[in-house]
Amino acid sequence: MDMITDKIICVRHLQDQNVLKSYGLNGPLVDGQEDKIESASKKILEETRNGNFNRIRILYTDKTIRIEQTAKMLASELKKNGEIEISTETDERLNIFYQGEVLLPINYKDGEHFDPLMQAWDAISDEAYIYRNIDYRFGDGYGFKKYPLLAKSFLKSGESVADLLIRRYSLIVDILSGKLRGENELLVLCTQSDLPLLLLELQEVGRMGNIRQEELPFICWQVYKEKIQKNYNGDIPMGYTISLDLSDLVNSDFKEVVMLAKKNIEDRKAVPPSSIQDILNTTDNDFSEIDNNFKKEIGVGIDSTSIINSEFGFYPVSVVIPYYNSRSTILDVLRSIELQNLTKKEMSNVEVVIVNDGWKDDLEDIVIPSDYSFDLKIITCEENGGRSVARNIGTRNAKHDILMFLDADNLVSGECLREHSIRNKITPDQLYTSLVANIFLEDVPKITSPYFSENKPLPKPNDFNEFRVKEEIKSSSVGIHDIKRDTTVEILKETDNFRKYGFGRMVAYYDLPSMYATYCVSVTKTMFQKIGGFSEKFKGWGMEDSFFGAIGIVRGAKIIPILSCGSYSINLPSHSGSEEKEKMELKVNVDRYNKLMRDSFV
Repeated sequence: MDMITDKIICVRHLQDQNVLKSYGLNGPLVDGQEDKIESASKKILEETRNGNFNRIRILYTDKTIRIEQTAKMLASELKKNGEIEISTETDERLNIFYQGEVLLPINYKDGEHFDPLMQAWDAISDEAYIYRNIDYRFGDGYGFKKYPLLAKSFLKSGESVADLLIRRYSLIVDILSGKLRGENELLVLCTQSDLPLLLLELQEVGRMGNIRQEELPFICWQVYKEKIQKNYNGDIPMGYTISLDLSDLVNSDFKEVVMLAKKNIEDRKAVPPSSIQDILNTTDNDFSEIDNNFKKEIGVGIDSTSIINSEFGFYPVSVVIPYYNSRSTILDVLRSIELQNLTKKEMSNVEVVIVNDGWKDDLEDIVIPSDYSFDLKIITCEENGGRSVARNIGTRNAKHDILMFLDADNLVSGECLREHSIRNKITPDQLYTSLVANIFLEDVPKITSPYFSENKPLPKPNDFNEFRVKEEIKSSSVGIHDIKRDTTVEILKETDNFRKYGFGRMVAYYDLPSMYATYCVSVTKTMFQKIGGFSEKFKGWGMEDSFFGAIGIVRGAKIIPILSCGSYSINLPSHSGSEEKEKMELKVNVDRYNKLMRDSFV
């Protein structure tokens, strides 16, 4: 029968020399650390006496100089006691995290700081636990794209977190099974800091119960951030000794959870990356070539603030508007379309499809199609299916090849339809989005009356006070991942109008797909069909447009802002019934979005 291990000791290796040029990332120890070894030895002997152990087994790796030297110094110090049998044994599962091979500057000298190493640690932490890309390898620069400093500084990339966890989980299963020590024997692991931290995390996670194995690495990381990090000021000190009581884990079925987590990671590694997120992590959003072609054809840049000359014409557009409890705004929205800077003939090529998504208004009594010079179609659904369902129904009933999606509380400036139309015709199958100015319902007459009263189109907003331009984000806000602290972001500015937003980049908790916010967006029907429409898995408020954007990127589209026009988004009471319910719906949809992004994609 396997021995049951409930008490183990972890000793972090001593401080090693900064000798990158001479030894690479595997340098020997700094002299003069005998006091730390003596302190560790005293703690181990105290645990030995308290637990009535009569033998000590030190487990270490001989593949790392600093760990091997630390283990041998510790064994030598313990043997001075003379009363307890000391044995040492190597186990390759204790090998440190392989950090690849660095490419040092020609004038680099041992002892100097090498900044790319710190950036590599930050990158692998973000990739593995924020973006959940645990197959990302230490030092990988994504081909000079996402981490250009790393691409220039690593001759060879290191391991991934997945590689390390396979080793660590295997070792932990054997520890919990009692396979690594004999009767009355205390197990001492000489290791780097990740293993004792992982064991501390597992102690906390083991008490939670009902943990899905595929979530284990990410739940452990959350426990570290919330409960463990502050206790050790971010990391376990060199030479530090930790005594761990694993009885809660040994006496539960948690060993099986760890085994399954290890198998889950191995199975994932055996299959080429194929999730939506995997594809986004290797895809750019640099639309410079599209911009150049558009500029040659039209004379202005595709993301220019300059309005396209009307001599370039207009191409038929179907505008799809989902409608639910928007009686107070729908007529103003339609008026803003009616007053577009289009000729009568051009307006005859505009179709508006309103989909009443189960709201009990008699919409036909509010909206009279004959009042408008464009073709207006109203479709009524018996039940509320949500915005995805409404947009998909509207698209199936749309007759034109260029689609625009507006919300029923969104007023468009006078150039909006032409600007979207020409871009979709000249450079089709991209995802175009306009910016918005957020306004209150009581401000609508003040904004619209000077123009609507004289049958003039709305001007482009002077102030785009929306999240893609500038937003102050609280750490408590709901997003696709948590952020560490309150922050202010200026996404358009920071990403060069989304050009530098590829390769899985996050700005706070926003990814590239979330830039496709459906206040006022457009796409060709061909691309819409490639995407498969708006996913109807999202119910309530939020994330269906981001997921549409994600699939569009996978299908080859770039997300491109149109800055020459804009719209006004009227802040109405929540369609969900309350802000609290809306927040709950968003959280559910964020979880659903993250899961779908990790699912296999064909």
